Amino acid sequence: MKTICLASQSKDRRDLFEGAYLRHFIVPTDIDESKKDGERPYDYVERLAAGKAHTANAMLAMLREAEPSKNWDADLVVAADTIAEIDGEILGKPRDEKDAVEMIKKLQGREHTILSGICVLDTKTTESRTLVVSSTVKFAKMTDEEIRWYIEEFRPLTYAGGYEMNSISSWFIESVTGSPSNVRGLPMSELKQLMSELKHRWEDYVL
Repeated sequence: MKTICLASQSKDRRDLFEGAYLRHFIVPTDIDESKKDGERPYDYVERLAAGKAHTANAMLAMLREAEPSKNWDADLVVAADTIAEIDGEILGKPRDEKDAVEMIKKLQGREHTILSGICVLDTKTTESRTLVVSSTVKFAKMTDEEIRWYIEEFRPLTYAGGYEMNSISSWFIESVTGSPSNVRGLPMSELKQLMSELKHRWEDYVL
């Protein structure tokens, strides 16, 4: 049975995989996510997605050697990186609640862009494909009190831009143009596209 190694600790990405019934296991990666001088947001997420995928593939080899009793075999590695971008500024995961409040203040009442870099790597050939997907999200106007309440109650500190795309946030997300799953951190239609480019059938990975 074909299996995917998902190189992410993101709850939303895990939920998307489980909702699509994709056979997978998780190997989180820890890479330097510092932005290079002059690096465009598009190039930034593409570089990080590729870096995570190749790091996870190297980790699989080490895990197979260190824990031979466990099955660490995967046919594909999937990795992604997601940011919010407004006025050319990259908004990643907030450092703390204060940072999250400041992020939402920048986004409220306006449109912003969600960029996700996605990389799919074939573990047998090490051939890979990368893609960057863009979606536009429009926020309703929010008062400072509403922003603080949202951050304090739900603490969305592991999400780019300081918010999570779910029913809790539906009252201030007015519209989404483009892939909704991209806003959650993993554009699923584009994932299938990259798998096809590497000659892997989506159906072969479904439980």
